[in-house]
Amino acid sequence: MALLSTQRCIKNGTKRCGTQQLSFDSIFAEGKLQDLVIVSAFTDIDFIKKAKRRFIRNLDKRIYGRFAVYLDASASRYYSSDDVKKKLDDLAKKINKQFNEKSGIYLVNCSALFHSKVIISESASEKKITLGSINFTNRAFEQNEEIALSFCWKSKDEKEKRRNEVALKNNLEKYISSLKIEKIPIKKKQSEAPSVRSQLLKGSLYYELKEQNSFRFSLNLPDSYLKYRNKKRENDDAFPLAIKTSNAITLEYLLESLKIKLPFFEDNSLRKKWKSYAIETCFGFWVPLGYRPCVEKDIKKVMTDKLRKMRDLFYEVRKHKNEILNVFVEKLNIIKSDWKTFIEHSGKYDETWRLHENDDVLSLGKDWLESVLTRINPEEKKYEDFRTRLCKGVGETKVPDVWSDDPASAEDFEKSLCDSIKYYLSTKNKQMKKICSAVNSVLGNDVTDVSDKQLLDAFCKAKFVGEE
Repeated sequence: MALLSTQRCIKNGTKRCGTQQLSFDSIFAEGKLQDLVIVSAFTDIDFIKKAKRRFIRNLDKRIYGRFAVYLDASASRYYSSDDVKKKLDDLAKKINKQFNEKSGIYLVNCSALFHSKVIISESASEKKITLGSINFTNRAFEQNEEIALSFCWKSKDEKEKRRNEVALKNNLEKYISSLKIEKIPIKKKQSEAPSVRSQLLKGSLYYELKEQNSFRFSLNLPDSYLKYRNKKRENDDAFPLAIKTSNAITLEYLLESLKIKLPFFEDNSLRKKWKSYAIETCFGFWVPLGYRPCVEKDIKKVMTDKLRKMRDLFYEVRKHKNEILNVFVEKLNIIKSDWKTFIEHSGKYDETWRLHENDDVLSLGKDWLESVLTRINPEEKKYEDFRTRLCKGVGETKVPDVWSDDPASAEDFEKSLCDSIKYYLSTKNKQMKKICSAVNSVLGNDVTDVSDKQLLDAFCKAKFVGEE
């Protein structure tokens, strides 16, 4: 890590230039502080607190002083994370109370990414400006490779000798005052339509979890054998489609062989209900901020129902454990015998299968089934997270801010959103996604030949309000 600062200073009327390591303390002007303005695309909340403590420690007690932070509205995650919003609100209230009326945490709203970085520090005796690549984060100051340019000058220097620096500070202040901002805490909703980027970043991404491997004994049969088995039709009762397609012996298949049907493995229509509030994109199922409570409510309902069914599954499997093992041994021995026939008929004596040489089929089945029972046992605290995740069936992640550094991905994201909305608008079925209905209410009834730009404009203006 080499965080380099090139300093241009005016002291005692003499300009001096030099290069040094930039530290956290070096961004502050010398003497009793009166002003600290931080402009950063995003920041660490703890790092702002650290700066506030440093500012208070050296504050000019004769004045309240200004402590102001400007952040990108979307990158700050103020709208997309309840935890971040609460922390920023709490910190902003303290800043508003401790310093003058110009102080606070401000969110900058702009159609493009707000990527500016500048720190202005002023004391009674010195002024300092730091410009560069650094975001106001601990990582930027301690780990990243960054570069910055610092300007500092004494207040007592003649105006002529510090003309350029004063002009720079004045221009930066004008730039900051021209920003479209909202002061935290924000109580009212935005009246103007947000940008596509801010609309998407405020939402959440959901994805379906695939954890059915927990109920499968993987066979890992070679492709050559599976192709041979697909061509060979006899003995299909012993080698059913369920095994050929999954290349595994599943718990569901063993229970069905014993004529035991359990609701846990049945398709639950409730499981898909949350998708009516989502739209599929190249990054996952995107859900607007306004629909998130509805989605969470539906997912929780499914999870509660599925956990109850898993409890029933555990007791039934434990009850029929010996019968399940007998079927397992029978099926695996049939496959092993058929494998031997395949080798003899095909002449592929160099073909290997890891289970062929293992004669203790019963032990394999016992170990696998015991592992399944341990994981689904409602009394096993160790696997509580696993059971919750499996029954929930859905994971959540924040929307990646691809607009900041990957224009191609941003374009793909917006294009996939448009394609999905267009598809559902064109079908005009009763199961139309709620997102599409909201967009349709902006566009009107005629949605033929709507361009992506028109669609995205309508998307930004649409009201995504959840049901009560």
